Amino acid sequence: MMELLDHLEPVIDLTGQDNMIGLTYCLIKALNRNIEANSIAYYELYKLDEEEHIIVNPLDPQKKRMQIQSIKGLNECLTIGDVVSFCFKESENIRNVYPIFACQDILAFLVVDRSFFIQKEHNYVLKLLRVYENLCLLLSKKERDTLTGLLNRQAFDERINQVLLFYRSSFQRNSDRVNQACLAVLDIDHFKKVNDTYGHLIGDEVLLNFAKLMDKCFRFTDFLFRFGGEEFVVLLNEISEDNAFLTLERFRQSVEENPFPLVDRVTVSVGFTLINEVDMPTTLIEKADKALYYAKNSGRNKVCSYDILIKNGSLEDKGFDSDDIELWG
Repeated sequence: MMELLDHLEPVIDLTGQDNMIGLTYCLIKALNRNIEANSIAYYELYKLDEEEHIIVNPLDPQKKRMQIQSIKGLNECLTIGDVVSFCFKESENIRNVYPIFACQDILAFLVVDRSFFIQKEHNYVLKLLRVYENLCLLLSKKERDTLTGLLNRQAFDERINQVLLFYRSSFQRNSDRVNQACLAVLDIDHFKKVNDTYGHLIGDEVLLNFAKLMDKCFRFTDFLFRFGGEEFVVLLNEISEDNAFLTLERFRQSVEENPFPLVDRVTVSVGFTLINEVDMPTTLIEKADKALYYAKNSGRNKVCSYDILIKNGSLEDKGFDSDDIELWG
């Protein structure tokens, strides 16, 4: 009975997590405690196009991107969609690469290097990964907007706090600060008119197409959210203010040039601000929202930076009341 309870402890830890980072951390911790391994690594998989795939260790604060070919065994695992095992000739160590699935697609890889293979431990890893995959699916449903599949407001609260913690860290304070992060609020222009004229089904089609353009135009390292209605938020990571403007402007142009069903032409207004280690999340939202409000009032279909508007005197920095936050309606 006690042995059974010991095996349940990792499952109890996993089911107690309410976000992907915590869930992945608990998975690695459980494996380190319960199997004999020289090293255990986890890599998320991102598809850039039909030929190129990138991997990222989500537990790495820098989120460094690597080519999938840089870790031996990952390409083979992706190709066959099953566990890959091989022996390193130089060290005689054994490597097992386990695919981690989200529905039918590979979400990530678990790489375990051992001095020798133990079938019982291999079976343990397989079973724990099935639990992990099921919990990932549940968390994804909780964090995703049901219409667009983008992250929702609840997920935003978690991600923005992670970003702020990173920029408050001693590592980031002592590093090159040319590339920071930006928070952008996006609002589809005259969306109420779309719903009133064409109905909510067409309105939903516009939202779906808009979300697909977001997935296409922004990087896999950026976080994309739907706050509700026609309001969207983007967290742009590791980017300069100039490049953030160019990225958001390219997206604005993509929306303007994209043919939407029946509606044909849709435009978007965008307000954004640099993220620093001092501001609270609500303050960052309100800064971006003020820039969005300025874009709406000065003709719509444009990108405005809060920080630039403050510098050139177009907006006055009067401070913010955290109890008075409202996105553009």
